[in-house]
Amino acid sequence: MDGNGRWAKKKGLPRSAGHQAGADTAQAIVTSCRKLNIQVLTLYAFSRENWTRPQEEVQFLFDLLIRFLRREQKKLVDNSIRLNVIGNWQELSLPLRTALRQTMDKTAHCDQMILNLALNYSGREEIVHA
Repeated sequence: MDGNGRWAKKKGLPRSAGHQAGADTAQAIVTSCRKLNIQVLTLYAFSRENWTRPQEEVQFLFDLLIRFLRREQKKLVDNSIRLNVIGNWQELSLPLRTALRQTMDKTAHCDQMILNLALNYSGREEIVHA
């Protein structure tokens, strides 16, 4: 989900507006994939390299994800979508880890689709540690 900030900047909007638009689009993609019976969807939401962004932007992204998880948790369960997180998510903030864990626990029994969120993820690290 790269390019949201650049999209907003081109439209004369704050980067946060781009991130919100990206989250809205991600929600629509998840809904469409479920309707199309796609069984696995992976969204690369936050790379290890994203830590170089301004702290305010990183915090906004985390807060946006927490709000998304709280708002969409029931929809995930109702649509039998299991949340899985890949990456070093244990290094993320406690409120975000808590929201992730709660959503993973509540969707653990869901079996119609897997939604993988790549958070604090690096493909390069994945290969090195394989």
